[in-house]
Amino acid sequence: MAIIVQSPDGQTLMASQVVNSKMKKHLAKFTSASQGKSEVLHSDWMKKSYLVSKSPIIKKGKLLGNVYMFLSTKQIQKMVFDFSSVFIVLVILTFLITIFATASIAKNLTLPIRAITSETKKERNEFFAAVTHELRTPLTFIKGYTDIASRESVSEGERVKYLSIIRDEVHVDSFDGRHDDVSSI
Repeated sequence: MAIIVQSPDGQTLMASQVVNSKMKKHLAKFTSASQGKSEVLHSDWMKKSYLVSKSPIIKKGKLLGNVYMFLSTKQIQKMVFDFSSVFIVLVILTFLITIFATASIAKNLTLPIRAITSETKKERNEFFAAVTHELRTPLTFIKGYTDIASRESVSEGERVKYLSIIRDEVHVDSFDGRHDDVSSI
């Protein structure tokens, strides 16, 4: 911070540092109509080099001078930039953590569904194997009895008996697990 003390007519009486050209421009902007009043010239810390305020020095009602305080905005700009950088990094990290957490939660939520789907495929294969087996057994019996019934050496009574067995195997009611042993014929 730089402090400049000027007389009421604008002469610099004291300065905490060398008054540069930017400071001189700021001093020229204070109006003489505001003599004896406190005033802030610049508060735009993003565009200006300094924040400037003026405070009058009054003794027994008489204006002795003005104190001007110049605060460099570089530190404020740097602090805001640093804060903005940290904020951006935090936003990115939060976004990445959110994506990771969402993916993890979604995976954990779908794990039972995937397990059920996988188990269903195994059960489906077993079901089709069982159905195939159940269909082959009666077909094997039908084929065996058809082969026997078509032999020339079989009498007409036996042929009717075998055709009756084939008819029984074809009926849906006959799928109760009872089958005669073809090999004994």
